[in-house]
Amino acid sequence: MAQDAKIMAAAYRRYQLDREARRAEQERLTAEVYRRLPRVEVIDRELRTTAAKVLITAFEEDRDPGPALRELERGNLNLQRERAELLVGAGYAYDCLDGAPQCPICQDSGYLPDGVACRCLMAYYAKEQNRRLSKLLDLGNQSFDTFSFDWYSDEPWPSYGRSPLENMEVVREICGNYAHTFGPRSGNMAWVRRFCPPASPGRSATTAFPWSTTPPPMCSPSLKAGGSGGRTPLRTTRTGRSTGISTATC
Repeated sequence: MAQDAKIMAAAYRRYQLDREARRAEQERLTAEVYRRLPRVEVIDRELRTTAAKVLITAFEEDRDPGPALRELERGNLNLQRERAELLVGAGYAYDCLDGAPQCPICQDSGYLPDGVACRCLMAYYAKEQNRRLSKLLDLGNQSFDTFSFDWYSDEPWPSYGRSPLENMEVVREICGNYAHTFGPRSGNMAWVRRFCPPASPGRSATTAFPWSTTPPPMCSPSLKAGGSGGRTPLRTTRTGRSTGISTATC
């Protein structure tokens, strides 16, 4: 699938920032451990320099470096064991200073050897896509709490026997209950094309017709949509604004 260059550039910048943040955190942790456990710093220094010293000495003396390397391996294992015991004893993970890459596939480079973006970078790409889409649709400001009934007239529409405002109050109640109680057994809203209003004044629509994957029965003839496809024509809002039709149905 083709990738948007601008989105990928933004995703890679975020990827780099997070990588640098992890690196900075690793440096901070290393400094903290060395301050609390000076012996760990000494061990790390020995592990870094011992191998080079053994090899140099072996070549300078023109002898087989094999025995010296085997002895070095035994010594290093002892140092690594002591290091791990010190770290765990102080409440750290035994490998907290190893600086292992977060992504073992690309080693935190973001790209594979063939130049293809690694899946770890593509996760950032997907997040950037979603972020831009959310910003475009302004989803962050839309919720049941901000839903306004001011757009719907409270004047009854003769063909339906109720006003658009009453209609939308029932719609909001049903959809709100569906969202707030959503779970693995929740039905699919796509199955429900119409809903029935409360059977009697004060009776909850969601009590009268519980949500399920089975479409609810058609309501009384006065509430059938006819040729309007379930849309409730609006006359004017509470503020007197002409709005045409409402397409909000459950």
